[in-house]
Amino acid sequence: MNVGTQATKRGELAHLRTLADVVADFRVRYAHLINGAHYDPVAAYSAKAPNLSEAISRACAGRREDGKMFAMDSCIFKPARDEFTDRMTARTGLVARCKTFDDLHDVVEAAAVRGIGSLLIYNVTCRIGAHRGLEPRDHVYLHAGPLKGWKRLTGSRESPKRVALSTLPDELTALPPRLIEDLLCEYRDLLNPGFLS
Repeated sequence: MNVGTQATKRGELAHLRTLADVVADFRVRYAHLINGAHYDPVAAYSAKAPNLSEAISRACAGRREDGKMFAMDSCIFKPARDEFTDRMTARTGLVARCKTFDDLHDVVEAAAVRGIGSLLIYNVTCRIGAHRGLEPRDHVYLHAGPLKGWKRLTGSRESPKRVALSTLPDELTALPPRLIEDLLCEYRDLLNPGFLS
C-alpha cells in the first residue's frame, strides 16, 4: 500500500477539498520528489552507467546500486525479464536515436513480452531516460496507480497509456509530468470528479 493510500485510510487527507489543495499537500508531503529525488533508485544507478548498453542492462535488471532488487521489480519472472532485456539490448541503436521520452517509451513498449506490464515499461523508460537526459514533457503516463487516480479524478472508464498535458487541469499542470504521475498514484484513493469543479 502506498503512502497516499495509507494517509487517505487514516483520514489525514480528509481536509483536502479541491485539486489545488491536493497539489499543495503533494508539494509539502513529497518535497523530496519535487527537489529532484526519484522514487526509483534504479534510475540514479542507470544514469551513472558508463555507456548506453550498460544503462539498458541496469534499467531492465531492476537492481539498485547496492545490488538489491527494487521492490517494484521483484514480482517479474526471470524468464520474462531475461527475454525483455535481450530484446532491449538488441534495440540499443533505436534507443540511441530517441529524441524524446515518448519515442523512448514506444521503443521500450515494443520490446515488452508477456509478463512485462505497463509499470515496468514506464520504469525502464524512466531509467534509460535518466541516462539519456529524457523526461516526459508533453504527456503524463498512466499505468497501475496513476491510471487508477486519473480514472477516479475524471470518472473515465478508458485506459489510455498516456494523456496530453494540455488536456489536464491547470492545477495539475503546475507540476512537471513525472510529478503529476506521482500525484495521481499517491492520491488515487482520494481523487474524484468533484475535485474538477
